[in-house]
Amino acid sequence: MTARVLIAAAFFLSGAAGLIDQVCWQYLLSIETGADAESLTVIVTTFMLGLGVGAVVGGHLVDRLPGQAIALFCIFECVIGFFGLFSVEWILHLDPWLSTLPGYGVALLSFFALLLPTVLMGATLPILVTWLSRLTGHVGNSTGFLYFANTAGATLGAGASGLVMLHWFDISQSLALASTLNFSAAAVGWLAARRQ
Repeated sequence: MTARVLIAAAFFLSGAAGLIDQVCWQYLLSIETGADAESLTVIVTTFMLGLGVGAVVGGHLVDRLPGQAIALFCIFECVIGFFGLFSVEWILHLDPWLSTLPGYGVALLSFFALLLPTVLMGATLPILVTWLSRLTGHVGNSTGFLYFANTAGATLGAGASGLVMLHWFDISQSLALASTLNFSAAAVGWLAARRQ
């Protein structure tokens, strides 16, 4: 396989893992805060805000370390994977605060609780776009190609977690599978760098 195909496969796995994480974390947080429209909006907004902040951080970081783009991607995927393995205990540990805080307090606490993984998730797109665009010479094509791969993975992850996994596995098992996908994405990314 070419480096371009391998990096798309890595980002596909990353997208699948990210949406499994999001569905599981949203489920866990909704248990603590309630499953009404307001609490779900807070949780989704928290996730998206983290992704947006991460995209800015990733862009600045890869500008400073352009030669380390794949290394950064691999490290970030591994950190996200390790966070996922321990996230059930982490989120349940916040229960005493989540169940008593007002809405804005829940929003802030949820944001900071998921700040690390969501920022790292958001950082991966600009990092990989920078790497692939230098390989191919086309920023627009690289962005569209990677975004398609990530979105396809995210679609699979969202569907699998909501329609299959949470019916057959518990939250910890589902998050462990997502972490396995993160670690696999890091491995495939490393292989892509070797094929460059």
